[in-house]
Amino acid sequence: MARRLEEEEGEQDDSRVIAYFDVDCFYAQAEVLRRPYLQDRPVGVTQKFLVVTCNYVARRLGVPKMAPIDEAKRRCPDLVLINGEDLTPYRAASKIIMQVLSRFGTLERRGLDEAALDITEEVRKRFSSSINVNTFQGHLVGNVTGNAPDILSSAEASPAESETSGKVEISQSREALENRCLSLAHTASTSAEVLRRQGDFLLMVGSHLVAEMREAVEKETGYRCSSGIAHNKLLAKLACSLNKPNKQTCILPSAADNFLRPLSVRKIPGVGQRMEGTLKEMGIGIVEDMQRVSVQQLCGKFGHRVGQFLYNACRGIDPTPVVDKGHAKSLSVEDSVRNCTSLHQAKDIIQSLAPDLLARLDEDKLETGRRPQAFVVKWRVQGNW
Repeated sequence: MARRLEEEEGEQDDSRVIAYFDVDCFYAQAEVLRRPYLQDRPVGVTQKFLVVTCNYVARRLGVPKMAPIDEAKRRCPDLVLINGEDLTPYRAASKIIMQVLSRFGTLERRGLDEAALDITEEVRKRFSSSINVNTFQGHLVGNVTGNAPDILSSAEASPAESETSGKVEISQSREALENRCLSLAHTASTSAEVLRRQGDFLLMVGSHLVAEMREAVEKETGYRCSSGIAHNKLLAKLACSLNKPNKQTCILPSAADNFLRPLSVRKIPGVGQRMEGTLKEMGIGIVEDMQRVSVQQLCGKFGHRVGQFLYNACRGIDPTPVVDKGHAKSLSVEDSVRNCTSLHQAKDIIQSLAPDLLARLDEDKLETGRRPQAFVVKWRVQGNW
């Protein structure tokens, strides 16, 4: 049963083109766009006693994300601090950015500053058109030559090459590639190779579309994004974080395993500090370690859903579709406090949070016409998260 489940849930479509977008240091970028005179200065955005994010000028000067304010100022005395507890301007900016991206494909929001898009349909339209695409835009993880150098020829892009040229050259033209694929299609033994090459070419076309999308976002909103391109959401998200800021990276399916094996398990989306600790107790520190563990062991330790996810993820498998979830089913505001041990203190906190929630409800009503049906208060004590 476990083996059948592996095969059923592990199947995926390698011909998809998925793009993952992350707005670079979103809150800090928003504040700098509102104050252009801060463009070349180190800027940090604070919430409570933390610098929750900062621009890349500040990062180059040693300011990390989620640093205590005192520590951040110690590392960078010239750091400009801006209070970012009011999320209203960030939500407004996010809405505009997502509207631009959604023109190009099915969009799944993954927070205010991140989104996954299935752009396969638009890529296929361009694939079928007369557009002559002979390059990968941005950084490339993988070698398009693989085991069939007569189909495509390219050197794997090094960071230095991509940084300079912004693309990886493919020696053969689109027409030559298509003719060669059609020729090989008549040979049964090479049909899988043909499909893989076509998938690589779709990703190539997708890299140009993603560059166009990033340009549209910057032109229409002012915001710069980093992006990852792959045949599934998992790899696209991992690719997105490889070359920041304001760059894009594509991972070819044939390169996924070599790319994943040396990564810390913490890099797998959804693996937090607690799960990382449990995995280390099992002798699993990097993805390659996890690949040696059976699906039965993972499901036995973490349950079927999480265990199967980990088993697939460490192999670069993610068949989950990109889903437009529509409007949020709930709206929430929350805060962390040092001391809240009485109902009186809880009342004060609720009163401080209420204006933001009411503003969001009014916003939602104008947009959707909905009214709230229930009001829930959650109170979590440290150690019971």
